[in-house]
Amino acid sequence: MAALVWGPCNLIPVPGHTGDTSANLRLARAIAGYVTGGATVFDILGRRAPVDSACIRHKTGLSPLTVAEHGIVRTTPRLIPCRPTYLVDNVTTSGTTIRACQSALGFGAGLVFADAFHSHHDH
Repeated sequence: MAALVWGPCNLIPVPGHTGDTSANLRLARAIAGYVTGGATVFDILGRRAPVDSACIRHKTGLSPLTVAEHGIVRTTPRLIPCRPTYLVDNVTTSGTTIRACQSALGFGAGLVFADAFHSHHDH
């Protein structure tokens, strides 16, 4: 994943459906350790309120949340350096979460890391 980006750059964890960034914060920090040229992690996004899980909505046939329904907001007015910025997420379904983060920030490209390994074996 780190080979897909180059530094110096910013990595911003995407908040999960509850607003918690801890999973994507760990992922962003792990990626940052391998980015050639360096990467700084800025944990600056959250949600106005928890929302339905995009994965569950997708699996149950419900339409994706709109950008506005995601309720992504900046949690701090802290300025970040003007350099390439990647929104780090560990899952993607429709892409509206990344678009909601871009809308809240005004910039940023999506960087999604997902493990496609399926451990269920039919014998």
